[in-house]
Amino acid sequence: MVRRFIGFITAAITVISLAALAYTYVQSSLSNVDDSEVTNDGRLLVTAVQPEIPKWTSDVVANGFDVSFPQCKKSLAQTTDGFVIVGLNHGKPLSQNPCFARQWKWAKKHQGAAIYINVADP
Repeated sequence: MVRRFIGFITAAITVISLAALAYTYVQSSLSNVDDSEVTNDGRLLVTAVQPEIPKWTSDVVANGFDVSFPQCKKSLAQTTDGFVIVGLNHGKPLSQNPCFARQWKWAKKHQGAAIYINVADP
């Protein structure tokens, strides 16, 4: 019984000491704050610097192409401006675009290229 009491007192003193040290540390940290860094109601003022955004130096063409299996037998545009989105399947899940390789090769010559897949989600 005495051992439990001594253990309890030791643990309580340790917890109180650590809490006092933490409180002292926080108070000393806050006392080193410049008055210009505190708001009227005593809260610390938080500031952030807006990063510089570099200007785009290239011309951007805002047009693009969407090609897939319906365009297989058609010729593709000769221009390389803009972006291209290529359909990966034949309009249905578990199918293939029979001319994907040719269309993807053509798409990579443009400013941007991406693919899309029909997944038949409800």
